Amino acid sequence: MVIARPEAVPIHSKHNEIINLFMQKKLLIYKFRKKISYKHYGQPFYFASTCNNRVMSKILQLKLAEIT
Repeated sequence: MVIARPEAVPIHSKHNEIINLFMQKKLLIYKFRKKISYKHYGQPFYFASTCNNRVMSKILQLKLAEIT
């Protein structure tokens, strides 16, 4: 299950497969003051409300390349 606050960035269907991979890795992404930090953690996948579509799309692409 993907959990996001109501004000968070919409999750596009093209990202669903990537998000599922993230879920399997138990990977969280947070955006703090324009700095992206990743950490493995046994919790659901959360999007920071400050992430925009372009940034998130690029991050997902980069992380998918690392995972596969």
